[in-house]
Amino acid sequence: MALKRYNLFSKFDTKALVTAVRHARRNKLIVQFGVVNQKRTRKQSGYAEVLYAYFAVMIGETKEYVKQYILKQVVNPEIFETEYKNQITGKTRVAWRSTADLDTVEQSLSLTRLKHFASMEYGVYLPEPKEDLSKYENEISKYSNREFI
Repeated sequence: MALKRYNLFSKFDTKALVTAVRHARRNKLIVQFGVVNQKRTRKQSGYAEVLYAYFAVMIGETKEYVKQYILKQVVNPEIFETEYKNQITGKTRVAWRSTADLDTVEQSLSLTRLKHFASMEYGVYLPEPKEDLSKYENEISKYSNREFI
């Protein structure tokens, strides 16, 4: 049976879920229940981009290096590391998930860890989400014509 998602804020989906549960009960089926976290928000994405760029400027690296190496491979490998299977050779290799695939919980955790890492390893303070980011964006803009960004 195919996995179906039900949005409990929708009356239609809620009724459909009740019907599905009744059907499963009548037929003595085993069901699995879980919560699906929402994809990261645009606000989270924008905040993350400021963190990557500012951290890159502060340590003399590129934003892409911060994102692809430090964030994914050094600080959060258990969130980002996955496998890729070559369809022709059948061999598997390590691959890295895109940040676009993260849900809100994974995004928040990965950024919290990055902020801690930046502070502990480089002495760089990265702002909290509710802070005014304009100061950090101004600093980033000073380097926008360079390879950092």
